[in-house]
Amino acid sequence: MSRNDQNRVWAEISAADLMFLVEERPSRAIEAYREAVPKNGFFAWNAARGQLELFTKLGYKVELANKIISTIDTHVVRPEVDDIGDLQVVIFVGHRIDEAGRAVHRFPHDREPQARNLIREALLKAKNGWRRLRF
Repeated sequence: MSRNDQNRVWAEISAADLMFLVEERPSRAIEAYREAVPKNGFFAWNAARGQLELFTKLGYKVELANKIISTIDTHVVRPEVDDIGDLQVVIFVGHRIDEAGRAVHRFPHDREPQARNLIREALLKAKNGWRRLRF
């Protein structure tokens, strides 16, 4: 993988994760994360940090995981809330449009425009200030 490959950070974090799992010298595992996670790589560090937190909850190498977390937390620049903006996450769940020939209809194809319009209206309301949507 070239140095410029945008996915390289994930490969390097994976190598650091392996080092955490098998390395006997804690300083080498800590250094592996320090080298893998760029200072501006908060998203990548947040993912790696979550894995380490999972190991602490499982009781595996708790002291080392906490040491890595505290060390890399000071290394990585956390974005300010203003840098993220007014980030909103919307999750859709439910049935997909029925496949042609489905015997029992759950979401008939002809209802898709109505569903699209209702979703669009709800998102516009949310964008204009609703804190929580309920359907």
